Amino acid sequence: MRLKRANAEASMTFLEHLDELRSRLIRVLIALGVGVALAFPFRNQLYNLLLKPQAIRIQNGIADIVSWAGDLGLQSNAAAYAEIWLRAGASGQTPFTPIFHSPLEPFTTLFRLCIMAGGIAASPYVIYQIWAFVVPALRKAEKGVAARLGLLLTVFFILGTLFAFFIAAPLFLELSANLWRSPEINLKPENLWTFDKYTSFLFLMTVAFGAAFELPLVMAFLTHLDIVRANTYREKRRVAYFGLMVAAAVLTPGDIVPMLMMAAPLIGLYEFGVLLASIMGRRLDRRYQLQTQTNETLTDGEND
Repeated sequence: MRLKRANAEASMTFLEHLDELRSRLIRVLIALGVGVALAFPFRNQLYNLLLKPQAIRIQNGIADIVSWAGDLGLQSNAAAYAEIWLRAGASGQTPFTPIFHSPLEPFTTLFRLCIMAGGIAASPYVIYQIWAFVVPALRKAEKGVAARLGLLLTVFFILGTLFAFFIAAPLFLELSANLWRSPEINLKPENLWTFDKYTSFLFLMTVAFGAAFELPLVMAFLTHLDIVRANTYREKRRVAYFGLMVAAAVLTPGDIVPMLMMAAPLIGLYEFGVLLASIMGRRLDRRYQLQTQTNETLTDGEND
């Protein structure tokens, strides 16, 4: 039965593949519609969840972690300075007043919010539909790699979005809201952010960090394809660090310490990618050695 199904999939014409793609896209759209419909009754909870990042005092939280590490005997002069700076620079609030610019904006914001929540709720089914469409075209060995890679990509993307929502976004919002409210500055403008721009910011931040957390897996996959080896990543480390620091500076303007706090996880992801690439490279080398030995054995057998 499985053999017949495999042969049928292998003999599908181009038009049949297009028809299958169309049917799966329709299923994805239906799933998104169901997700949006399920999210709508929880719109009040979603609004409160959206405001959660501006209520998190991330600098105080990190300072507490540094202090806790010091209690365990891991304190150092640099860590002590970082704790003092964090507590001195932390603000008691993120002054932010959400506003709407037009009568239609509450409805468009609600619609966008439900689409975001519905997309997240329907994402497992969407991933399954993509997987079901791609898998028949892969070889048996490739299916195993694709399955593990797809699972890891999903997990790392979720970790990236959580990092963005509970760490990166609160840090950025706290800095942004208090940037022009220093006692030394006479001008103290109010932060009248529209819900539309606020939700767009959170969406872009979570997607950006979700994609950034895929970096180690992409690096390892390129090594698996024998396109880029770990030595190349090590040689280009300075260039990569510079790019990551620039990205961190763009995300956290205003001070060097928040920039370093944001660059640290990005650099850690790069180094984790180098580690995964090294492991993948050693596997490739062993595979090539086995293939060479097998070919030599077959050649010697034919000569005999």
